[in-house]
Order: sequence, then structure tokens, then C-alpha cells
Amino acid sequence: MVSLLCSALICLTVYWVTKVLFGSVDRALMAALLFAVLPYDAWIFRVTGHLDFNFVTLGFAMLLAASVLYYRRPGVPKAAILGAVAGASILLFPGFILCALGAWLVTALSKRTSKQGLDLCVVCFVAGALVAPYVLWQRGWLGIWVPVKSNAGFELYLGNAPEAGGILTERVLAKYHPSQSASEFRKYRDLGEVRYVRSKLREMLANFSTAKFLGNTMRRMLSFYFLYDTKSWDRPGARLWAKRVLWFVPGCLLLVGAVVGFLRKTPAWWLVVAFSLAYSAPFLIAGVMDRYRYPLAPAICVLAAGLFPQIGKGVDGRSGAKS
Repeated sequence: MVSLLCSALICLTVYWVTKVLFGSVDRALMAALLFAVLPYDAWIFRVTGHLDFNFVTLGFAMLLAASVLYYRRPGVPKAAILGAVAGASILLFPGFILCALGAWLVTALSKRTSKQGLDLCVVCFVAGALVAPYVLWQRGWLGIWVPVKSNAGFELYLGNAPEAGGILTERVLAKYHPSQSASEFRKYRDLGEVRYVRSKLREMLANFSTAKFLGNTMRRMLSFYFLYDTKSWDRPGARLWAKRVLWFVPGCLLLVGAVVGFLRKTPAWWLVVAFSLAYSAPFLIAGVMDRYRYPLAPAICVLAAGLFPQIGKGVDGRSGAKS
């Protein structure tokens, strides 16, 4: 029931975002329908173990909607809404702060209002006020100041572990993650979370190689956007090729969206692309796996619908051929 509710809310949000950006009910219906039938939707909402990413995907969609709302009419009221949604979303995934800042930056560069700095302060203040109680609670529980997520150092270590190559495969998780490795769990239990995470971060920094990190980042980008990571349960055949195509094509839509936005000189396109890239950034320096990309589905559906001809005007006040 929770999954169905999340999916329905995301469909409605995708519809609204597309209608506002591109000024077309047809496009909006197309985007909502695409999300409803996209395999991502099935992968996200059919697996109990992905329940946390049900909410992350919903947070992504709601924050994208708040970003569009702010983009339409910058100012303190809309900045406060953006900050409030960002604060709530950050509790699901701290990287959402980058999405909110990306939305502000695109808006500031395209609108060039006289109160851009004030808007940014409002976004940060409201978001910080919502996140502060949880940060204070963690301070009391862990004994240290943590910006929402306490295992960020471990995620950096895990994604850049010698055998990972930037991609969190089954083999890597089985060897390095405390939830799957008995030896790592014993270290985690004996040291406690804070000391364990710090020890892994120190280990990563001690063995850090710029060349290897850049190589891992390139592999992460290719895997995250274009190349499906074959699993142990995948079998050669049409189904595996379908997975590869369905992974590759949506990733290409982000690239096409950036090119279209540049050629048509419409910041509305860049808003969605920049928002998506900002969400991706933390994973591209740590580690990537399938479910980390699932929340991009709402933006991919919006961009896909935006490629079709439309009648009417979007937030830039331009006709469908120009938006």
C-alpha cells in the first residue's frame, strides 16, 4: 500500500512538473504514463528491500516540483517552500541539498533577480532548521557532529576499495560491507560505528591514488548512466539485452536534454538536467549500484516527454518548438 501511494504521488508530480515546464497536457500525460509503465517503477516498488528508495524517489520528485515552482517565480515565499521540501528530502538522502542548490543556481543565472542572495539564504535557513533536530539527536546518540548521514566516509571507502573499481557489485558488498561480511561486522561491532567509519576513511586516504580515483569515477559514470551491471541471476538472451537497452536509453535522455537545452537556449531544460546531475554527484565519487539510479526516473520521464512536439507555452513563455 505504501509503495502504491508513493507511485501514485510521483505520477501526479511528474504530470504537474511536465505541464508547467512544457505547457502541454499531452506531454504531461505522456510523462506520467511513462513513469507508470517504466520498468524502473516496477523495480523500485515491487521489492520490499527497496522501500527506502520508494521514499527517496518520492523526495526527488517533490523536490524537483519545488524547484520548478521556485524557477517560475523566484522570491522569498517560493525559496522558503524550496527550503522546506529540501530539508525534508535531505533527511532521506543528504545529497538532495546539491539538487536544491543546483535549482537555485540555474534560476539565478537565468532570471538574474536582485535578491538572489537573499533567496539562497532563505533556502539554506529553512532547510537547516528542519534538519537541525535530527543532527542534534545524532550528536547526543553518537557523541559527534554528523551532517545527517554518519557513514559517508565508509561509502567513500567502499566505492573506492581495490576490488570495487567504483561499482558496488555483489562480490564487493560480500567482502567489504558489514551487513554481508562476518569479519567486517565483527570490526564494526568491536569499534562502534563512529570509529569503524573513521578507520575505513583513513584506510582509503592512506591508499588514495588520483589516477585510480579518476578511473573509478569514469567507470562509475558509464555504469550509472549507460551500462547495465550484469548480475549473477541474469542469463544470456533477449531479457538481458532488454535490460541493457532500458538502462542505456534513459541515460542518453539526460545527455540529449543537456544538448537540447543548450541549442534551444531554454533554462527549463537545464533545470531538470542540472537537478539530475546534482543528485548523481555523490554517487559518482563514492560507489554506484542499480537502485541508486532509480530516483532519476521522474526526471527521465519529464525529459522524454519534453522531446515531443507540443502546442502551447511553458514556463519560459515559448512555444513547444522552442521549449
